[in-house]
Amino acid sequence: FTLIKTMGLKPHEAATLLSLNPSSLIGEGKEIGSIKEGKKADILVFGKEMKLEKVIFDGKIVEGEDK
Repeated sequence: FTLIKTMGLKPHEAATLLSLNPSSLIGEGKEIGSIKEGKKADILVFGKEMKLEKVIFDGKIVEGEDK
């Protein structure tokens, strides 16, 4: 959240810096790091004020709505 607040990044820009870029650096960009069909799905869903609303692990909701 520091990237968003202090650096003025948009949420999607911060997400890329924290997920796709690192996964690509370690050679895993085809498997993880972005949301696409066929990729592993570990996702944190944030709402207003960056409040955690849902946790999706291995493609299944483990915390939050629809659990």
